[in-house]
Amino acid sequence: MDRPFWSRLEYAVSGWLAASGELHLRWLWCDGFLPESTADTQFGVDVEGIAWVGNGKTQHPFRFVASLPQKLLQSDRKNIAIDQLRLDEEQRTLTLSIAAL
Repeated sequence: MDRPFWSRLEYAVSGWLAASGELHLRWLWCDGFLPESTADTQFGVDVEGIAWVGNGKTQHPFRFVASLPQKLLQSDRKNIAIDQLRLDEEQRTLTLSIAAL
């Protein structure tokens, strides 16, 4: 995955959080992804690494797993959408399912 993809995902996650129905998530934002490893899956790949999640003036590293479908891997990766997002503030984990548009 290229740097522009991760920047687009950063903004998509921040927008998703800002529009969340859970009010406490609206104060959070994503300040970047640092992918560390990938694993092939039946449907594409899972990318794991560190996501920086901010709340006000502070940021914390969260472990992330982003599931990317095969269709996205074979495209220009410019048009993406978040299918599912789970953020666990206590465990500092972020799990994403991404779709290609």
